[in-house]
Amino acid sequence: IEGSAAWELVISSPGQVRVVGMGSVIGLEMSALMELARYQGYDPAIMSRLLPSIERGILTAISDRDRDDDS
Repeated sequence: IEGSAAWELVISSPGQVRVVGMGSVIGLEMSALMELARYQGYDPAIMSRLLPSIERGILTAISDRDRDDDS
């Protein structure tokens, strides 16, 4: 259940995305997401393991999409 809670936390917090330049996504605002997780009663130890995995997945998907767009 923690995995789905972590995913829900990320998708319900679109303002917690780090962007640079012309809107390129470079990651998630982990400290803000961890604080939101604590406020919502989630175990910080579990979230600290799940959120980086979600971030990697998002960045990989964006990179794959950009590569496909360049083809």
